[in-house]
Amino acid sequence: MIKEKDLSKLSAETPENERKYRVGNTFDYKGKKLANMLCYVDARYVQDKLDEILGVGNWASDFMEIKGSLFCRITITFLRGDGEIGIISKMDCGTESNVEKQKGEASDAFKRAAVQLGIGRDLYNLPKYRAEMTIFNGKPYPPKNWRPEQTKGASKWTKQM
Repeated sequence: MIKEKDLSKLSAETPENERKYRVGNTFDYKGKKLANMLCYVDARYVQDKLDEILGVGNWASDFMEIKGSLFCRITITFLRGDGEIGIISKMDCGTESNVEKQKGEASDAFKRAAVQLGIGRDLYNLPKYRAEMTIFNGKPYPPKNWRPEQTKGASKWTKQM
């Protein structure tokens, strides 16, 4: 069982290979279609991190609907400094995704609760990135498998000032 003083391991920096990017919003600028790119992790990364740091039997998640919104609560059991067992819970709500709405909402709620514990919180402090979109069948798309390191220094649109 993890000791209270070691709970800070949950706030470790998210590895580059676990970071994913998606389009936040798009806009036109001087005849170009641009997108603000958002960094995120998937729910499996969060589950693996909780298992790795806390141990499989020392955390649990449960979901509940409150006023029409889906919330996830993550509860952690740990060993306090005085030798007693401590319990901490963090909870947040999710929003539906564009694909598999209910599953996306549950995943989002789970990841948002995990951020309150420290997992993935560092992603909120990353630089803001923009990507130039390509138009395909009349719809804008970011470059395939877009990542900031692929475009560093390549375009003035890469890093948002």
